Amino acid sequence: MPAHHGPSVLVTGIHSAVGEYLGSEFMGHGWFVVGADSSPRTSHFARAQVQADLTDIDSYSRAIRRAARLGNGLDCVVNTDEVPVFGEQGEAFIRAAFTLALAEMSGSVVNVLAEARSEGLDRSLVLSRTAELAALNVGSRVNTVAPNLLDSALSYKGADADEFLASLNAHEPVVRARPTLDVIAAAVFFIASQRVSGVTLGADDILPLQRR
Repeated sequence: MPAHHGPSVLVTGIHSAVGEYLGSEFMGHGWFVVGADSSPRTSHFARAQVQADLTDIDSYSRAIRRAARLGNGLDCVVNTDEVPVFGEQGEAFIRAAFTLALAEMSGSVVNVLAEARSEGLDRSLVLSRTAELAALNVGSRVNTVAPNLLDSALSYKGADADEFLASLNAHEPVVRARPTLDVIAAAVFFIASQRVSGVTLGADDILPLQRR
């Protein structure tokens, strides 16, 4: 493996569609990309590959260590949906990333909830959980990109039903274009590069609303 001096990132789920776009985005900005998932094959959008069961905390921890060695340290870990950071063991996964690699590099974690199964997630839950994960390590940066998460201004909020329908009919229809994979990847790279933490970017933070 040739020596390099640029920043390094571990992209989990590298062989998924979103994983490949993420790898391509970081590589395009000069980052050394290490991929990780169940495949032994290195993706075309990574410089190295770590085979791991990303749902298992011990296997994930080993992947972090291996990626840090391959990348001469790690500046960022991008957790795609394969890593259950919003599950019961979420704190353990985040702690492992910082304890084993990111703390010494002042690095960051970006959690990406892009799969179809993440549609319909409760926004308050994702926002609060992201803030909780960010608070685990002093000085750490943990953020979330959730392109299926909508700030629906059109959702029913307890008003009288007739008034609600009248309000809808009084406005032009609002169209939310589904964020494309390249837009999602750009948003992930952007938030990974910022000195912010505890931030959640939903669909409406990635794309502006469009009116017909």
